Amino acid sequence: MSNPAQGRSSRHTVSKAGEVFAGNLSHFGHNSGRSGAPLDNAVLRFITVGVPVKGAATLMAAASVTAATGATINKTAGVGTMHGGILLGRKIQVTSSGNDSANVMTISGADGSGRPQKEQLTLANAGVVTSNKGWSYIVSVKVSADTAGTISIGTVDIFEPPYHLIMKSQISEVKVGDTAVATIAGKLTVGVTAAQTGTNGSPKGLIDLSASSLSDLDVLTIDMMVFRGDNEEGFGNAAWE
Repeated sequence: MSNPAQGRSSRHTVSKAGEVFAGNLSHFGHNSGRSGAPLDNAVLRFITVGVPVKGAATLMAAASVTAATGATINKTAGVGTMHGGILLGRKIQVTSSGNDSANVMTISGADGSGRPQKEQLTLANAGVVTSNKGWSYIVSVKVSADTAGTISIGTVDIFEPPYHLIMKSQISEVKVGDTAVATIAGKLTVGVTAAQTGTNGSPKGLIDLSASSLSDLDVLTIDMMVFRGDNEEGFGNAAWE
């Protein structure tokens, strides 16, 4: 195996081994300090996501929306915004001041991987509804009828993971700053494997951090097993450290 950093290579014949590692990358102590990444179908990644912007009603201030014109979204606010790091999709919420329970909002945009998607979300009667999907950005918002009063649109602290979550055991730990999120398995939703529709959930899955105290100082990190072939993102987007 080559070692570009030292300008030389070595060759080894492996007849039997419980674990095999290759490359010059440190594996975050998950391989007891050994250098390289494990050569198998999956790899445990310590992913530094960045500092998530706390959810707020920043996408649209309270306003009446007509079926003819739709809503004007503050696209500069972003949806999956992070201070550095990786862009994650996140859920949005819509707050109605009047009875919009017969009104369906159509949201168009993209998930955390940049794939275009749409969602049809039935609004509330003087209350709040939350999207089923995670969003990295929103292009347009339309309603099936004029809203009864005003609505506002914001983000909530429920995020898509960086890679597809096929089973909850893929994520062993999530930290906000130095604090591990307790009972993390209960805050995970696996991705929807069925063909996407306007009403089903995120194909990547979700991590619910709504009970965590996010701030502009806390970096979000995720220990996640990534399966080769099960994620079209492959092994991109998340750097080894």
